[in-house]
Amino acid sequence: MIKRLPPKLLLLSVLGSIALHYLIPIVQLVSFPLTLAGIIFVVAGWALTLWSERVIESHGTALHCMKKPTALVTVGPFCYSRNPFYLGYLMITIGAAVMLGSLTSLIGPLFFIISVNGWVIPGEELRLQQIFADDYDEYRRRVRRWI
Repeated sequence: MIKRLPPKLLLLSVLGSIALHYLIPIVQLVSFPLTLAGIIFVVAGWALTLWSERVIESHGTALHCMKKPTALVTVGPFCYSRNPFYLGYLMITIGAAVMLGSLTSLIGPLFFIISVNGWVIPGEELRLQQIFADDYDEYRRRVRRWI
């Protein structure tokens, strides 16, 4: 279950935004047609996620966060972010919130970033530190966690 946690957090965040938007529509921050800008975030986030997946697969290392990686990937989107998957997922949640346009829909992206940044990423960073030691230390100094 935990190895697929980030996609589940993405789904929970988007569904939470939708539910809160319709159940507790406090204030509409963005109105149509500006809500369509959310599509740009969703498409860009999805593209970043797919690019990250292809780069990981091209290096023949583990794609899932709980499998042991065999290579430290530092090219492609990993040159700009140590967590391009999660950055892509965050962009998708922000896009969904923008498309909905309400203040309450922003709780979904907030929930996602707090969960991933506070719970998922620290565990992954610890594993990468244990596996790749000095190489990972140098990578951490060179590339930021998000962007």
